Parts: sequence; C-alpha cells; structure tokens
Amino acid sequence: MDDLNLADPASEPVRQVVNDINQAHGLRYALRDRCRGGLNGGAWALIAPDG
Repeated sequence: MDDLNLADPASEPVRQVVNDINQAHGLRYALRDRCRGGLNGGAWALIAPDG
C-alpha cells in the first residue's frame, strides 16, 4: 500500500507523526510520498486504507 521513497531522510520522522495521529484519532492513513512543487517541499501525500 505504501510506495514511499525510503531514501528520503525525512520519511521516518514524518511516518512517525502520521502513526501518532492515527493512534490519537483512530485513523489508518499511511505516508505515500512527498508532494512535488511548492515553496519548501514540506507537504506529503497520505493514502487511506481504501486507496
């Protein structure tokens, strides 16, 4: 379900934030990849369990 670029050094901390949010709110989102473009590259795409 998750085709995240694991070579990205920021992926693990961001994945942990998503996991923490999922646990706190009973969600099941997964980190997918960085969004392209933007001003600082800080946006990430998530994917829901149903795609």
